[in-house]
Amino acid sequence: MQRIFLIGMMGAGKSYRAQKLSSFFDVPWFDTDVMIEQEAGKTIKEIFEQKGGEDRFRQMEKELLDTYRWPEGCIVSCGGGMPCYHNNMDKMLELGLVVWLNPDIAMLTERLWKETSHRPMVVNSSTREALEERLTELYKVREPFFKRAGIEIKGNPPAKDFNGIILGALA
Repeated sequence: MQRIFLIGMMGAGKSYRAQKLSSFFDVPWFDTDVMIEQEAGKTIKEIFEQKGGEDRFRQMEKELLDTYRWPEGCIVSCGGGMPCYHNNMDKMLELGLVVWLNPDIAMLTERLWKETSHRPMVVNSSTREALEERLTELYKVREPFFKRAGIEIKGNPPAKDFNGIILGALA
């Protein structure tokens, strides 16, 4: 089985789906945000708050993608902006199947509303409307990168349907 890279906006369910796919296929899964936090000894929010914050974080994403020895058949949950910098999308497409998880903005807003304090890209969103506006802005910037994925999964399909889509793409 080839590697599977899950991409999409924050709150799209990448980590959740990676864990579920890992169990379904009985393969290891990785979360790039968690791996970077462990390597840095800091949260992503803390990395963003430092001098060179987001630029440094994006460089850390690239280094991880380029240097980690991703096992064949693993599932990788990628940070929301990871495909959009340093030709990371090219690298992911070279390494395996890239799957874009694409729920609508209303679903993302609902999922993220209580989590904005530790998400640096939306931390200043003090109302649901402001959060939805910020997510829409980010989506517009990231969509051209996400569209390069091998497959797109819209909404939030049940696990059986989701797994079927992945199985079909791997066949």
